[in-house]
Amino acid sequence: MVRVSGLIVVDELVCDGCGRIVKHPERYGYICDDEEEAPMRLCEECSRERGFFAHKKDDKGRERETFL
Repeated sequence: MVRVSGLIVVDELVCDGCGRIVKHPERYGYICDDEEEAPMRLCEECSRERGFFAHKKDDKGRERETFL
């Protein structure tokens, strides 16, 4: 089972997908897979490419970007 959390960078971290340094206040995906030992931290772009970040509509019909 894959669990995805959308978080905000407090200081800075390195994206496990592209190696880019992600700084505050950017968002990143924290992806935990039961089959892998270490969780992945992915920037928005890498999360979008892997299908963890997408457009969704809220209750009022507004479109938002969110982690799945």
